[in-house]
Amino acid sequence: MTENKTTINIFFKLGQFIGIVSGAVAAILWMMSLWAPDTSFTFNIASTAVVLFMIILAIVIIVASMKAHATVIVVAFGISFFPIGLYVLGIPHWIQWVGLANIGYLLAGVIIWRFKPVDFKESFTSSDQE
Repeated sequence: MTENKTTINIFFKLGQFIGIVSGAVAAILWMMSLWAPDTSFTFNIASTAVVLFMIILAIVIIVASMKAHATVIVVAFGISFFPIGLYVLGIPHWIQWVGLANIGYLLAGVIIWRFKPVDFKESFTSSDQE
């Protein structure tokens, strides 16, 4: 029984780690695309707002991964991947790594959801009840 709890905890921590790393990679790459001197990107006010929103969403992913909120992670994946992440995944440029980081969001959310340790209160059953 201890092996099973240890395995669940390892996978749970792995899911948290994947979420934190994916969020950090996506945030750093979005910041690089916004502030690095790359001539392949031109930004107007709308695209700048979208990039800033994606940075904020990546930070939300990091915090949700630390707090193990799998639902928040999966919803944030849907918000970030389907309009933007899927598009940048098809661009033959370094920005496609943002799409791969977004896939890491989904992977982290599913792993955290599946392997989240269940803490049952021992007060529901007492030792003299059998």
